[in-house]
Amino acid sequence: MRIKVLKNSGTARDVSLLKKAAKYMIERLLSPSQAANISLNISITNLNGRFGEAVINDPVLFKVRLYRDACLPMMLVTLAHELVHVSQVVNGNLKVSQINDLTEWFWKGKSYGTDPYENWAGKLPWEVEASKREVSLAFDFLQEHVTLLNGG
Repeated sequence: MRIKVLKNSGTARDVSLLKKAAKYMIERLLSPSQAANISLNISITNLNGRFGEAVINDPVLFKVRLYRDACLPMMLVTLAHELVHVSQVVNGNLKVSQINDLTEWFWKGKSYGTDPYENWAGKLPWEVEASKREVSLAFDFLQEHVTLLNGG
């Protein structure tokens, strides 16, 4: 597993924490052999009001963008959400397929069309799953991280 937080993406402390969080979360979402084969680039940037997004059209190199003005806890929850999407792709549940200039979205083999966010807002199964898992994944990381900081 290769995790890179792109330069100029926050303070050194933020970069270190995001790397640790991403590693922790990936290890809980993927098998060791799956995790070993992926690369993850994380950037902190302006997303015009969205908290995050994952670029998941490559089965090995994933890109996660996080909203730079989010507080750190929200950034961790967003990272968890986006990494659930990465795991969905790696596990074969979520697939995006290029058709000329359009991207078709599939969940467990069922097509959700080329613009699923317009027609299915709030009901997309991959988003429902990510939303259900994001807070507990971020909380579990923080709990373990704080325990380690306290010498536990």
